[in-house]
Amino acid sequence: MSATDVLLASALVGTARRPCVLAPDDEPLLAGVLPTGTLSPADLLHAAGAVALAGRATNRDRRRVAPVTSLAEFRAHEGPETTDLPEASSVATSRLAALLAQPLNQDTLWGLGVWLDTCRQAGRQVPAHLVPGLLDVAARNRALRAPALAVAGRVAPWLAQAAAGRWTWVTRDAVGEERTAGLAATALAALLELVDLEILEARVDGGVTEADEPALEKALRSARTRKAAATLLRRLPGSAYTARMRVRLAACLAVGPDGLTVTLPSELPADAVRDGLVRKAPARRGERAWWFEQLVGAVPMAAWSDLAPDPAVLLDATSNLDVAAELVRGLAVAAQDQEHAGLARSLIGRGEIGIQGREALAALLDPADRAQAALTLLVDDQMLVAAAVLRALPHPWPREVEEEVFASLLRSPSRRWETAVGDVAGTLLDPSWLPRLTAEAARSASATKGRKGTVRPDHSRTALDRAIELITIRRDTFAELNDLKESR
Repeated sequence: MSATDVLLASALVGTARRPCVLAPDDEPLLAGVLPTGTLSPADLLHAAGAVALAGRATNRDRRRVAPVTSLAEFRAHEGPETTDLPEASSVATSRLAALLAQPLNQDTLWGLGVWLDTCRQAGRQVPAHLVPGLLDVAARNRALRAPALAVAGRVAPWLAQAAAGRWTWVTRDAVGEERTAGLAATALAALLELVDLEILEARVDGGVTEADEPALEKALRSARTRKAAATLLRRLPGSAYTARMRVRLAACLAVGPDGLTVTLPSELPADAVRDGLVRKAPARRGERAWWFEQLVGAVPMAAWSDLAPDPAVLLDATSNLDVAAELVRGLAVAAQDQEHAGLARSLIGRGEIGIQGREALAALLDPADRAQAALTLLVDDQMLVAAAVLRALPHPWPREVEEEVFASLLRSPSRRWETAVGDVAGTLLDPSWLPRLTAEAARSASATKGRKGTVRPDHSRTALDRAIELITIRRDTFAELNDLKESR
């Protein structure tokens, strides 16, 4: 077994569950370089970095693994007890198998998401024979990856290791979960050689320090790691990166007695591109305005003192700006990257920010602020934004939020309501509301049936029926998953 195989086997499940032990002859080319004996997590990262560099230098394939033969091989290798949780019942398993066999449209993906989330809540696990199909679906739909890994058990990393290149995302996500806070700069440097941007961000989220700055500055030189390194450097207000970005933004912004003045950058020099700014603008966006938006998002909140007393104050001065949307979107990026709850609170109602962006901003607020924001948006009939905030609201929802969602479902809004809060209510509203919703739907159906002549479609009833349908599916799935008599 090569050093690569030993390191990967331990990284997949963690050194606590599978100690990483390297022998002197595991990698003859690196004799005297690799640590030997039982490795700590930090030593494993050092060793993996050395193997990665050696593999590049010798053009060796670091993913030489055998193809998948059968799950029986996994059971023979791991022993008869291959699950950490009881498997889902046969009825629930049949529902999952049916979902995996259907075409991957929006309804199928929603059904899979509900099934996986309910399975996790019920403390159940996917039977091993369905895991390959589940991993294939999750490979094409990033939103399903974390839920799938949460209920796939130990067979998922084994399959990813046995099938070279088929489920590489499983390996990346499993390695990312092994990260502990406060990585040393040397370990971070090793990570930059090993992992892609998402794993780098996952590993150092909240743990980057000034000691990591030299390694991150080096990472800016590579296009592969530049974006992740720039995101992390923004969390260091005293870094050289922050100083460079602040100088660039100061040349664009001026706050005086007459308000805010913006001068768009006339060019994007090579050193700005090296710092993570993207030269080409998205479709239907001006190039210079795009550069300005990125600059706003790249400056840490703590570095705004010499540009404006408070970035949130700038929002009041955007009404007369041609680049108001770019300023707002840039501040939203800064709030998300730096987890600035105060700025997120000011931005969450702005229409210039997309729904996904506002959902991310809602996640930065404490539960009380999220609940209040949801109530305000529901009352104001801002349905799409309210749906985004409701998705980020922890469970159980406050009673007043549930009451307002219920009341909103009974109103007569436009067609957009059906795809916004109606779906969110069906996905997240407590199933105990099902009797009240069903009774209201029956009353509404009776009233509509009694009308004479042609009647305009009742969109609120459509949304209500949709919510009832989804809540019923969730309730039945949970009951199936918890059918202990059927559990394997």
